[in-house]
Amino acid sequence: MRIEPNEKYLLIVFDETYLTSENIEALKNYASTLTGKNNYIIVDFLKLTTVDKEKLRQVAEYLQQLVTDNGMIIFSGNNEQVNTAVASTFNDPDLIILPTIDEAIDYIFMDEIEKDLGGEG
Repeated sequence: MRIEPNEKYLLIVFDETYLTSENIEALKNYASTLTGKNNYIIVDFLKLTTVDKEKLRQVAEYLQQLVTDNGMIIFSGNNEQVNTAVASTFNDPDLIILPTIDEAIDYIFMDEIEKDLGGEG
């Protein structure tokens, strides 16, 4: 797993095909040392092929600690089983799952433009 802070967003990339205890611990440690929260978080599940729902629930818990109240968590990945598990775990009608990181980044920039223009975004 890689955590890459950026000026506009926080990118979390899961490089393994499944969520590991080490991933969860690294995310927990990062959340505990963070001094501020992020408006946007991109979580890349592209390589994930199987999901342990308990580990996914833990990921969800730590992600909520990293995002601002009005912030947005965007998932990238194209595995239907993983996307379904994410949707049921996060249980958010505004959940955003896009196929690639590039599309997630584009979504963030479009959201910022919409907010700058006075839209609801």
